[in-house]
Amino acid sequence: MELVKTGSVDAILVTKMDRLGRSLLHLLEVLGQLNESDVQLITVDEPSDWSTGAGRLSMQILGSIAEFERSRIQERVHSGLLTRVRNGGFVGSRAPFGYRAIADPTGKGLILEVDPEGARWVCTAFELLIQDGVSNAETARRMDRQGMRSPGGGRLTTSSLREWAVGSGPRTCGGIWSWGAATAAIPAILSDTEAEQWAEWAVSRPRSAPTSHGTYLLSGLVATPCGRKYSGRTCTGQTPTYVCRNRMSLRPSDPERCQCRSIGVDHLDSVVWDRFTEIVLSHASAVWRDAGTALGVVSRDVGDSGGAASLGLMLGVDG
Repeated sequence: MELVKTGSVDAILVTKMDRLGRSLLHLLEVLGQLNESDVQLITVDEPSDWSTGAGRLSMQILGSIAEFERSRIQERVHSGLLTRVRNGGFVGSRAPFGYRAIADPTGKGLILEVDPEGARWVCTAFELLIQDGVSNAETARRMDRQGMRSPGGGRLTTSSLREWAVGSGPRTCGGIWSWGAATAAIPAILSDTEAEQWAEWAVSRPRSAPTSHGTYLLSGLVATPCGRKYSGRTCTGQTPTYVCRNRMSLRPSDPERCQCRSIGVDHLDSVVWDRFTEIVLSHASAVWRDAGTALGVVSRDVGDSGGAASLGLMLGVDG
């Protein structure tokens, strides 16, 4: 289509109309571009004059039929894959962790069998996490020292172990593999009892309390140099700061990105609080004096001549 836009094409030859677009909407878009560029469309198996009203109607009908047929083919393929899975076959691109795909002896595609190294990994994780109650971090360290990698092939870390342990992996290793809406029985690494224990652990396992970064007292209240508002933000291992969301959301190369710098939460809170205290104290004497006078009137009316004086002593204001 780049050649069409530059005017380098006079005509396009296709075998059928359905080869020109992925869907009816896409087909109409392509034909619109061809029409704007005055490019002729020639179809070998469906000859017609696409410039006339009848030709355009035929084109849309053929495009709709082609899109419908592609959808039917996709549905049939997906249905066949589901049937294959339900019959114990493997249809994915990558075997689940703990297994490997091998040729089905019946000649019908692939099936799953237990991978010895993966099974050793699963059994070790079960023994440490479920049976011995070892923490995720310690389990990951012990397994890493034994040369065991993460299910993804990288170094085994606390997060990669936890991700697999609380996901669908243990259920699969219990002998139930899922693909889409279909499930299939496969050779089990864990017994039914072990799989149930793992499922119970995943639900009842102790969870660490979320890290509290404190309260961003001034979030949304302090204006940034660009005219927006500062928001509180804390990244792992970093000091809490107030940042301009405009600056954080745009790439450094974006001309719309402002130059507002981040400010430490403790620093800005301290500056604002000191200023606030200064303003309040500068007006406190007059405020308390007015309050003392009013209470003196009330005290006189009720016969308590010492009430106002007592309040003045408490507030540090002379009578």
